[in-house]
Amino acid sequence: MKNYHSLESYAACLLGGALGDALGNPVEFQDIRAIRQQYGEGGIDALVDPDFTDDTQMTLFTAEALIRFSLQTDLRDLHLQTLIYQAYLRWLHTQDYPIPPSLRSGYLLQQKGLFQQKAPGQTCLNALHSGKMGSRDYALNESKGCGGVMRVAPVGLYFWQDPEKAFRIGADSAAITHGHVSGYLSAGYYAALIALLVDGEPLEPAAIKVLDILKTYPGHDETLFHVDRALEMQAAGLEPTPERLAKMGVGWPGAVGEEALAMSLFCALSFPDDFRKSVRVAVNHSGDSDSTGTITGQITGLLNGLQALPEDWLKRLKMADVVQTLAEDLFVVSGSLTTAPPGLLQRHL
Repeated sequence: MKNYHSLESYAACLLGGALGDALGNPVEFQDIRAIRQQYGEGGIDALVDPDFTDDTQMTLFTAEALIRFSLQTDLRDLHLQTLIYQAYLRWLHTQDYPIPPSLRSGYLLQQKGLFQQKAPGQTCLNALHSGKMGSRDYALNESKGCGGVMRVAPVGLYFWQDPEKAFRIGADSAAITHGHVSGYLSAGYYAALIALLVDGEPLEPAAIKVLDILKTYPGHDETLFHVDRALEMQAAGLEPTPERLAKMGVGWPGAVGEEALAMSLFCALSFPDDFRKSVRVAVNHSGDSDSTGTITGQITGLLNGLQALPEDWLKRLKMADVVQTLAEDLFVVSGSLTTAPPGLLQRHL
């Protein structure tokens, strides 16, 4: 069984997510009719805007928190959740919100390109601006928006040898801002899925295996229903057409966590060996295109490696070097680290 714990796979996961994010960004608020009118019957299939959005921004801050966690002596889960919360406050600062001076540190806050607003989720902004840290035991709201699930891939990359812990930390990370059980269990599921994929489990068996972890958590019914639906449609040989993807959600498909997860999983299961096709179908629908593009791109990027990512897209992607650096540092700390490389320490502490 092939193991994906490699620097290349980690880079391909985060860069693949950033590419899917950027591909879906221009069509995020368009329905499929408008997309087809503008880009043709097949929809958008080129990197029109080389900027990624808040999905990748928050993914990078999640990664930074995990890197900082690995470099400290207090390795308790509660401490990690606090570090992730503080990382999200640093992201909030990039969205033009004030934060305490003591938190204004780290590699990512030195990147001027992150200081831009790319339609950030209102739930994330409001929750972080409240001055309170949400948790599974202390819900700040009843939101189950996809802003929780779209940012937790680094949790699975870090805890790749422990999918149960990846699930728990993924759920905890989402619960910082999203109080509805489906908002954080979808994130837990996704983090555990990434962990199993890194450890070499094929996509479909991994997706099924994580259901056993999901079922141990109260309130799992919605997430279970949507993941089961994705698995059943793929098993039936159905392809993720825009119309079929639209039926997987209500209102704005993919706007909530369990829908974005299921839609992305359906696209990745349908084209696990074809990065470009998987992200193309993931963004050409009437829903939250950048988030489904992000999640799908992370999965099929991880599975196929850097050589599968369109070279012309990578050359145009803004801040690709920053994404690459975070991926490399996360890979280093996710192994059996005894002494951190000096450059890594200088960047993150």
